[in-house]
Amino acid sequence: MNTNSIGAVQFLMSDTGERTAAVIPIEGWKAIEALYMERIEILEDIRESFIELKEIRAGRLEARPIEELWDELED
Repeated sequence: MNTNSIGAVQFLMSDTGERTAAVIPIEGWKAIEALYMERIEILEDIRESFIELKEIRAGRLEARPIEELWDELED
């Protein structure tokens, strides 16, 4: 995503000329929100992977073949 994909950004300024807020078109907001949700999902997957790895190392979970993991990543 780049600034062109969110549309024209408008800034609200204080009396001293300091930017205090930004206003973007709703389509831009939806694009930002979708990207944010996608990244949160990726981070959750990574967190779950570390938990699984910890369980495997502790012997409470059986490791899976790498081929199975690659297949899962392709889905």
